[in-house]
Amino acid sequence: MRRILDILTSRRTSIALMAFVAASGALGAWIPQSSLGQTEALAIWQEKNPLVARVADTLGWYDIFSSWWFFAVLGVFALALSVATVRMIAAAWRRQRGAVGVTHTDMPGADPRAIAERARAAGFRERRSAGTSRVFIRHGIGMWAPAVFHVGLLVSLASAVVALGFTSGAVADFSQGEVREPGAAYHAVEDAEDPPEIGVPIRFDGIETETWPQGGLKEVVATLSVLDEGGVWVPRTVSVNHPLRLNGHTIYAQPGEFGDAAFAIFTTPDGTEYPIRIEFVFAEEGEYVYTDPPLMIGGIAIDGRWDPHGVRDPKPLALRPAGDSSAEPVTLAEGETVTVAGLTVEYVATRKWARFIVQREPGIAVLMIGFTVIAIASLMLYAWIPRTLVLEEIEVGIRYGWRAARMSRSYLGERDAILGVDRMPGEDA
Repeated sequence: MRRILDILTSRRTSIALMAFVAASGALGAWIPQSSLGQTEALAIWQEKNPLVARVADTLGWYDIFSSWWFFAVLGVFALALSVATVRMIAAAWRRQRGAVGVTHTDMPGADPRAIAERARAAGFRERRSAGTSRVFIRHGIGMWAPAVFHVGLLVSLASAVVALGFTSGAVADFSQGEVREPGAAYHAVEDAEDPPEIGVPIRFDGIETETWPQGGLKEVVATLSVLDEGGVWVPRTVSVNHPLRLNGHTIYAQPGEFGDAAFAIFTTPDGTEYPIRIEFVFAEEGEYVYTDPPLMIGGIAIDGRWDPHGVRDPKPLALRPAGDSSAEPVTLAEGETVTVAGLTVEYVATRKWARFIVQREPGIAVLMIGFTVIAIASLMLYAWIPRTLVLEEIEVGIRYGWRAARMSRSYLGERDAILGVDRMPGEDA
């Protein structure tokens, strides 16, 4: 068992596991994963990379982060990290107690009491005396830095595995002013049996955009208001780079999935009405956009064009039978009624719309704690570098041992000052 644990915690095994996880992450970043909000990106990537797409489909590379083999490797990594962490904690405890260092250098005529006094004056604390040996340690807390670092890694890895395995997501579409009540249906869900539920009413108040001078979106900021317990709507903002954390859930704004929505009522010849929200993606100044795919109303396909800047026509909404490029589009302004492909269409109103991803991410808060522990350990590694001085009295003077955990040559001056010498014989300046 000890041999197995040694292999599991060896540097070669650790490098192999980390390389595998890094390679899987890079592959998953290059190949769009089949998750909510990635359908369009995945289809575009498959069209551009048909050969690799077939390989990815065969090998299951569209679901890397939820595959059994990825979780298996993470499990082995977590086990190796756990064993290494336990060993490091035990080693740090032994070092903290003073069970470190071996005396090997003689200093004839040295006064052990004077050296001990200089060590204490330099900030060293005596930790242990065993027989004639005395152990002095400075910045003993730094001895725990590698163990604390591994604890942070273990916490982060475990919470990431929980998040990957139990995250539940859904797509929510909002029109400006629309309120989503708890329990209402989503546009789409990953797990119909266990969809995420924030538990409070949410209202979409609007969206602001900023474009670059040369064109293209620079920033998109949506405002969502949350109804608090006092019945007051509290506005919160969410953008692509700054998701909204709410009641253990995360709400992500979807880049490129927002714009104007035209509310229209389509009526078939037999009198059946179809209230439709026609969603058009954001059109920059001087541009117009089309519906993709076409609208399906009572078995009839309709193409829509949205021209908010009046590039093609002063009226913003244009409709015509799908696939019939010879047909002249029928244009509408808000409040007008026209006939298209045998359907009567009443253009009722226009509102902003936006799409959001709602995810329940268990373990994310713990993941942040893990990152914090890693940051603290990194500070410990370089802010509190432990040094150990071991003294042993001998007949002609003392025998000493000296150790600095890192950057040892930087602390030779400190050692020499404590020992009361300019430079130890045989050492370069």
